[in-house]
Amino acid sequence: MPLQAFYTPERGPSGYVDLTQSDAVAVISTIKPFKVARVALVPGLANSYNFNWQNPESVAIMVLNLVVNIVVASTAGGDIDAGTAAATATHSDNLLDGQDLGTTGWLNSYTHQATNGRTSQPMDENGGATDWICGQTLLQNASNLSGYAYIFYMLMA
Repeated sequence: MPLQAFYTPERGPSGYVDLTQSDAVAVISTIKPFKVARVALVPGLANSYNFNWQNPESVAIMVLNLVVNIVVASTAGGDIDAGTAAATATHSDNLLDGQDLGTTGWLNSYTHQATNGRTSQPMDENGGATDWICGQTLLQNASNLSGYAYIFYMLMA
């Protein structure tokens, strides 16, 4: 049985095409694996930072998704903004914008973007101009908050 790929042209019907061995090698060599970083959420007062993560890579990356797992919700409610930033403890909301910390469960940059959030964001290499992702509690204290932020990303080099 030949190796097949699903092909979606700009116009016309999609479908499977047979690949030669050299075609398959070319396709596989362009696939970039993604990585996942896990950062613990830190409880805090209003306007404090729940997490700060710096790109550890020596090349630029594309953040594919930011997922926040709230294990223990904030009893005071409050919201979280999270996004790429130039330094640790810098407000940004280009991944998550004003999402509720008062409920356990999952938030992600695909379905919880709100006004300013995006599904993905580019980031500079470690030490570059924008190499941090910061998550900040807004409005209310989140003194009992716990959980994790998961950053899914791929190398851009």
